[in-house]
Amino acid sequence: MQGRNEFVSLLGREMFGSTTEFFGVQFHFHAKSEHTIDGKRFDLEMHTVHKAHDVEHEFKFAAMGILFSVDEYTVELSWAE
Repeated sequence: MQGRNEFVSLLGREMFGSTTEFFGVQFHFHAKSEHTIDGKRFDLEMHTVHKAHDVEHEFKFAAMGILFSVDEYTVELSWAE
């Protein structure tokens, strides 16, 4: 069983021959996204950075980006009462 800041990914092994186990080492934000989708930049982007348990392999880190928009969202929001 993995810890709360760890995950297993077969993709790293299948594509790059790396380990399958990664653990979280950092997260950070970019106000105005660093990346775009179809040329559109978003209000905020969060990156989570994970390090491979097999640190001697060339493929040592995995990162994930999550994009946020203040105006374009897909859930109904309401003020808490």
